[in-house]
Amino acid sequence: MNSLKELFEFFKIEAYYPYENAHLGILIPEEYSKNTIPNVTKELNRWDKVIKTFKELIGEEIEDTKIDYVSNGSLDFFIENSIEIAQIISTTLLSIVSIYKKVSQIRIKREELKELGISSAEQKVIEKQEKEIITKEIDKISADIIREFASKKIQTERLNELKISVKNQVLYMAKCVDNGITIEINPPDFNEKEPDAPTETDTNDVKKEKNQKIKDYSEKLKKIEIIESSMDAVKNIGKLGLNISKYLTFDNDDATETNNEK
Repeated sequence: MNSLKELFEFFKIEAYYPYENAHLGILIPEEYSKNTIPNVTKELNRWDKVIKTFKELIGEEIEDTKIDYVSNGSLDFFIENSIEIAQIISTTLLSIVSIYKKVSQIRIKREELKELGISSAEQKVIEKQEKEIITKEIDKISADIIREFASKKIQTERLNELKISVKNQVLYMAKCVDNGITIEINPPDFNEKEPDAPTETDTNDVKKEKNQKIKDYSEKLKKIEIIESSMDAVKNIGKLGLNISKYLTFDNDDATETNNEK
């Protein structure tokens, strides 16, 4: 490793790692996409809508999603986005994982009850409750995203449309996890020096400026920590095989169009 590092330094080869933004990685498994252009394009177009929805929600400029690079040896696409978008996606994935854990526990109990001779009618009642739990949890995730991240500049009418769109994006992300699409988020390389604290000799304006820098630094650090902790929980999920996709019903009035697309 040291020899490789020395060679990289000698040839002035540096790792490509954005400082300001995060990288969203989307690995599409071959068994899901069949490695065909229509299937891959369909999934990437859908992720374009996911990102555009969240960008509009937090008040960022909406533009077509660009692929920064593709990982060799797999259909692993990396897209540069802000820390805020990375935070929404990572926390959403973490919430989806919690749904899967609940479903998994319910199904274990259902199998135990089946072995104990519980009737098929009662089995169906449990399955119905499982579906209701998934629907309720998806609604909660969507509402949490709107409450925590929605920009105050969004007009009420458009916010109502975005609520539908956000829910559809959460449903799609749950479907991705269910079908083995791996989502990886690399936070930016955070090596900023902690800002200096205000001193007694500072003027009020200088104190205000320093306090604001400390606040911005803390908020950025917190967002990166959230992304890292979320990804620790979801990065090794893979295909869970729970097949909850059959319960995921998208709204007919899909408001995934952004004002930019309109």
